[in-house]
Amino acid sequence: MIHGKGQQLLHRLLLRDMSVAQLAVYAVGVYLGVLILSGALQFWRDFSVRPADAADPFSSEDYVIFSPQVSGLGFGSGVAADDSLLRALRAQPWVTSADRFTAADFSVAASVDLGTDRFASALFFEAVPDEYMTPLPDAWTFDSTAAAPVIPVILPRDYLALYNFGFAPSRGLPSLGEDVVMQIPLTVSVAGNGRQRLFAARVVGFSNRINTIAVPQSFISWGNGIFGEGSGTNSSARLIARVSTDRNDPAIKDFAAARSLEIAGDSGSVSASRVLAVIMAIVSGVGLLLCILSGVILTVSLILLLYKTRSVISRLISLGFTRRSILSVYALMLALVNAVVWIAVAVTLVAGHRAIDGMLHDAGAGTATLLPVLGASLLLMSVVQLLGMTVISSKIKL
Repeated sequence: MIHGKGQQLLHRLLLRDMSVAQLAVYAVGVYLGVLILSGALQFWRDFSVRPADAADPFSSEDYVIFSPQVSGLGFGSGVAADDSLLRALRAQPWVTSADRFTAADFSVAASVDLGTDRFASALFFEAVPDEYMTPLPDAWTFDSTAAAPVIPVILPRDYLALYNFGFAPSRGLPSLGEDVVMQIPLTVSVAGNGRQRLFAARVVGFSNRINTIAVPQSFISWGNGIFGEGSGTNSSARLIARVSTDRNDPAIKDFAAARSLEIAGDSGSVSASRVLAVIMAIVSGVGLLLCILSGVILTVSLILLLYKTRSVISRLISLGFTRRSILSVYALMLALVNAVVWIAVAVTLVAGHRAIDGMLHDAGAGTATLLPVLGASLLLMSVVQLLGMTVISSKIKL
């Protein structure tokens, strides 16, 4: 066992040729690599514990809308899809769930006052089960028993774009942002079956997924029963399906072509989620590459150092120093550097996670504990330490 001055002499002789610059490059490389990998893992974990009513940006599911093709005048194109078509759609292996649109079986007109101008237009309402509208706004409810029930409405973003860039400029009207539209009170007139009634309505959200003026299923069912000309329900010719594959999958196109259906769906948001997932994979790959390059730098640096000090090591062994004591010097040096790197990674992760907590919440993510990621980063640093010790021991030939 070596103590005191012997140990100090051993450290000075073995580490005097160690390149501080190479060690610093190694430390920075490992820090960046482990930080990027750990940050990507924590980001993924945050979204895995998102609130139940938040959208999942990493979901592989897509929404596809099937509509009958219309040719000529298209009489009969609005007839409800028969049960056999819906059953056939649900039986497809790429379909997670499928259902019908429900159309309003009554006339709808809406009016709005914008200053001195009053606008009115005939509209149409449709509904789909709430599971296809997630994430739903908090105001997505209709209470027919209330003294003054309010109809919540979700509009397609395309409709707002048509107004802002088509209708408004031609009439000298101002463009409207989504937040402004959601503050404008609407008056909706519902008529049918010999009855008519006025309702307050409000736009509570916008959608890329469904190209229709959507209202709650509860309102459509209630309204068709009161104002409808039919049996109380009015299933649309359109079907919506949640699928477990890309909406451009040939199987989906073949299904639609065989039944003369057209395909629509939420291509924009799904593409964005997949782009985000690809970016996450690229970022993780960059982090892993940095770790590997840092390991290569460390290996080369240690080999060069051991090459420079091979004569010193031989003399030390001849003076009675054991190979194990020589190895312990390098192990301690490497452990100190790796410990500093890991502490820096941990501090950065904690501070960074706190800094973007609000942004994560706004994006619909939750806040997962950092402990598993910190443990994973510590394990990764242990692997790096083991790699360095393996290189040293193979050269010293323990």
